[in-house]
Amino acid sequence: MKIFKKRSILLALLIIIIPILLLVGLINKSQNNKKITINPQNIEEDIKSNKNINIALFGLDRRKDNEPARSDSIMIASIDLKNKEINLISLLRDTLVDIKGHKKDKLNHAYAYGGAELALDTINTNFDLDIDKYLAVDFYSLAKVIDIIGGVDIDLKDYEVEEINKNLVEINKIEELDKKADYIKGSGIKTLNGRQAVAYSRIRKKGNGDYERTERQRNVLKGLLNKYEEKEKDEQFKIAMEIIGKVSTNIPINDIKKLKSIINENINFKVSQNMIPYEGSFKSTTYKGMWCIEANMEDNIKALHEYIK
Repeated sequence: MKIFKKRSILLALLIIIIPILLLVGLINKSQNNKKITINPQNIEEDIKSNKNINIALFGLDRRKDNEPARSDSIMIASIDLKNKEINLISLLRDTLVDIKGHKKDKLNHAYAYGGAELALDTINTNFDLDIDKYLAVDFYSLAKVIDIIGGVDIDLKDYEVEEINKNLVEINKIEELDKKADYIKGSGIKTLNGRQAVAYSRIRKKGNGDYERTERQRNVLKGLLNKYEEKEKDEQFKIAMEIIGKVSTNIPINDIKKLKSIINENINFKVSQNMIPYEGSFKSTTYKGMWCIEANMEDNIKALHEYIK
């Protein structure tokens, strides 16, 4: 089994933010879920039938609330409770697929066309799956969660400060703030607010490439968990209540509580990462003027079904 090395913000959010919510067993449908008509199968039914619990994860490129968004990151979390394993499968966003009502297009466009419902339908139709559960987060939500928790403490290098300030220019423009709002001066340990932490997480052109970029993302989310664990129980409850509206999901609260109970009892899950389409099974191409990936779907469906049993 090949391990996919490139961890995204989405993966870190799955590992860090979801356990935060599970700690108090509280989560609900956000305002972004009103159009969802798919009713997820009860997790207890999956457990009784010895099936994996499969959840589609979408990392959205939306920076503002209520803005149409493509799913920049797409994953499937396949939780095998029997063998205590979690398989995280990244679906490459530029994969050319059939999207209902839109013919062929990039996989990540499905969310922009029809939200989570069409995105789920596209994944299921093209990869012969029946996933009915999803979770979505975006840059806007990430920043808000960080602010709710009280910021994150990060040890910054000189070149990271420079890159953070460059990234803040774009973020400040989007939020119609002064160009230099929240600029950072000097390296060393700093408490970053949400916007600064997102700017830090997005550094990609300095340091050791993607390896260091993903390390930064893990630093942010480890910092989130550390700040949360420092809070008193009452304060943790209040924070969780505020976080609820920042994560979009169609998983019922009772299922979250059930999953929380199981994870609390079995914390030593083995986590593997894979990528679909896998290396050697696709080629780069141009379709309607777009750069995209053309995959051998038959081979990739077979490989994906090995990960999701």
